[in-house]
Amino acid sequence: MHSRPEDLHAILGPCISQAAFEVGDEVYDAFLKAGFPMDAIAVRQEKWHISLRRANAWLLRECGVSDIFIEPTCTYSSPSLYSARRNGIETGRNLNVIMMEL
Repeated sequence: MHSRPEDLHAILGPCISQAAFEVGDEVYDAFLKAGFPMDAIAVRQEKWHISLRRANAWLLRECGVSDIFIEPTCTYSSPSLYSARRNGIETGRNLNVIMMEL
């Protein structure tokens, strides 16, 4: 069975916000090298801040998916949610779901 991107619906769940996702030049350069539109997903303050929400939405749109819902909750600033940046990588939990309606 094949899916057509225009028939898909995407939901991007909670993730670290751009304000909390501070990265070094090497991470910025890796995103740039991968082809991301850095002017749309990153801002320079003292360090680079990248929006993973915008990066993932851009990837989906590049694949032809246009129906995208983005949950605005920041995992870093929400203590009830796991954040590798806040809690450390040894406490990791993650959930990904793909659902097909027949």
